[in-house]
Amino acid sequence: MDTEAQYRADLQAFLTQRVIPQVAQWEREQTFPRAIIRELGQQGFFRACLHATDLKQPLQMRMFRILIEELAKTYCFGLTLTISMHVGVFLPVIIRLAQPQLRATVIEQALDGDILGTIAITEDVAAGSDFMGMASTVHYEDDTLVLHGQKHYITNAAVADYVVTFARWRTGRHFANFSAILVPTAHADVHCVPIPMAIMKTAVISHIDFKQVQLPAHYLLGRKEFGMRYFLQHITTEHVSGGIWAAAVAEQCLVQAQRNAFQRHIGTETLWEKSSVRHRIAQAVTQITMLHTLVNHVIEKTVEQGTIDTLDSAVLKAAVAPMMETVIGTCLQLQGARGLEAESPLLRLLNEFRVFGIAGGSTETALDIIAEQWAQYAMQLSMSQPDMQVAL
Repeated sequence: MDTEAQYRADLQAFLTQRVIPQVAQWEREQTFPRAIIRELGQQGFFRACLHATDLKQPLQMRMFRILIEELAKTYCFGLTLTISMHVGVFLPVIIRLAQPQLRATVIEQALDGDILGTIAITEDVAAGSDFMGMASTVHYEDDTLVLHGQKHYITNAAVADYVVTFARWRTGRHFANFSAILVPTAHADVHCVPIPMAIMKTAVISHIDFKQVQLPAHYLLGRKEFGMRYFLQHITTEHVSGGIWAAAVAEQCLVQAQRNAFQRHIGTETLWEKSSVRHRIAQAVTQITMLHTLVNHVIEKTVEQGTIDTLDSAVLKAAVAPMMETVIGTCLQLQGARGLEAESPLLRLLNEFRVFGIAGGSTETALDIIAEQWAQYAMQLSMSQPDMQVAL
């Protein structure tokens, strides 16, 4: 058995034993499964996804894909989101950008699951996709930095040990006006409060107050003027993670929908014998196949080039939310009234996947990126082929 197959088998065995039997209870009680994160880390499931010495692309995309796919299949989406942020975004940021005084200690503990990290960007004062509207500030004073502001709707902030946050170090809407900072949540002037949410209940979505938080200067990540660049580089991983996640869950839902169609009857016929039902399932299969193909393309291209292409990331981001609305909506309708029961997993999935149109930048923001890059491509194409005519 090759390395990837063994990793998947070991992970499936762990999740089957330690996670799947507890998901329903965690969801009802809104329990954050911190012990599970520690076990995953200690058994090497995080470490296998990262090369701690590769400063260009520390995340090993093929292994990360397996991690997210198998977590997603448990339907414990709060846990999936937590680990996606911790392994896919927080750890690569620390590996690439943390100062030597912090780097080794934080990385080793995070790989082992002994500490948990997250990312804090969104604020109340501006739309989440408006990075340059950020109001949080950081001032540099000799060997100290002082952070002040608030962040809202932050995954796991109330249970995380460290938060990578972003703040402006000078006024104005310019890309070089923002810094990335590593903040220990145990600091006396950092206050985190969970926000009651209807979705992702095990992810402890939280509000953070930074009240004149004084930190040593080495808590700055990378260069002080490159904060926005770092954000844009790493948010692409969140988009790819969403694509991996959606493809895995959609396929699982559709398998169950087809099983239901074989078992349910209208008169003497099963639902599957109705051509309209087969067509709806076939349309969903087509959408899932396209998403799988796009995910494969992005991952293999990233492995080859060492970075996630911005356009590919935006296309994945724009594709996920509407596709899941259609696929899960189809599966839900084919379940009939059973799908509307209080404990209906499909109804929960439909609500939870709607967050994919908001978190990590809105779908509309992704569409703006796609349109902008397409305009540039079209202009280059027309300049290289000035005699090209399109017959309409």
